Amino acid sequence: MHRKGDRLHRFLAPGKYHCRNQCGAFNMKIKQLEPGRYDQMIDRYIEAGQAEKPSIANEIEDVFSRDVTVFVLDISGFSRITAKRGIVFYLAMIRRMQRLSEQMIAEHDGQVIKFVADNLFATFTCVDNAINFAWALNQGFEGMNVITEEDADIHISVGIASGPVLIIDEHDMWGDAMNMASKLGEDLAKAGEILVHRSSLLRMADPSRYATKPRNYQISGMMIDAIEITDVFA
Repeated sequence: MHRKGDRLHRFLAPGKYHCRNQCGAFNMKIKQLEPGRYDQMIDRYIEAGQAEKPSIANEIEDVFSRDVTVFVLDISGFSRITAKRGIVFYLAMIRRMQRLSEQMIAEHDGQVIKFVADNLFATFTCVDNAINFAWALNQGFEGMNVITEEDADIHISVGIASGPVLIIDEHDMWGDAMNMASKLGEDLAKAGEILVHRSSLLRMADPSRYATKPRNYQISGMMIDAIEITDVFA
């Protein structure tokens, strides 16, 4: 099938960037909790008096909080493509995104938290692995796009931010880093862009591996300082 461009981009060599010393041990799986533990604890908080709420809040954070790098991916073009080709056509694109993401994320020591609509929410203990995963996905989709018709091409935007978040039963996530990665990936990044929030910059194991551009935004009354990853060096 004819391609708009004239060449197949290479895939980034699979495998994680080894940054254990900077990021700590790879402990992506949280400890096993009995089902419903979060619901029980948040119900206690709701029903507690004001004097008890702070200690229950601290208990919830102690149980569910983890300091991670949050990764949020969004597929570009939902409204245009569904209007032109229909919802099933777009759902097939979403499933292709999910399949490639699930295949590649383990190679970069990441953990899928959830897929919602055309978004992927994931966590990494190492910023570099999150960036490399984003770069590899971009390369992977560019390779796939060579053989698909134009409307079926997948173009992603990615936001990355770091900090403590509450991870609930390994399928939901809440916190400032989650909000910031979502703003970067869903609202600010253009197709093909990888935006990394300043909260992640000092956690990079080797910043010299990346070509970057500064990106500053104002959204929802907030100033957001980030960088765009424009190249990754082996």
